[in-house]
Amino acid sequence: MLMFSKISSFTFLFFIFITSSLEAQIVKDGDFGKTYYDSSCSKVCEIFHHDLRYVFIENKNTKEQIFKEKLIIKNGPYLSYFENGKLESSGFYVDNEKDSIWMYYKPNGQIHKIEKYRFDQLIE
Repeated sequence: MLMFSKISSFTFLFFIFITSSLEAQIVKDGDFGKTYYDSSCSKVCEIFHHDLRYVFIENKNTKEQIFKEKLIIKNGPYLSYFENGKLESSGFYVDNEKDSIWMYYKPNGQIHKIEKYRFDQLIE
């Protein structure tokens, strides 16, 4: 288990290292969740893996399940970008909570700080 953890950490850090020099990229629809800075979808704000969860409520009279809302739960690698397209932060989500190593960058691309999270709690 410890060996798997080290390999996973190395793989994740390599992914962060590679992506730290990239500018925001267009990815195929459906590959990742994305948000944009503008309505024309030309400036990517964030890219993330996600799960869709549907919330239903029960009609008390008919016992029928009624759709209430669709939730987007961040789950997996996460990247956010400055409006200029440079990487702002990178990390990993588990059920919408920060998990593992998060790196934050300055607008010029230099690393600003590195933090470690577990269950959305800062531990280092």
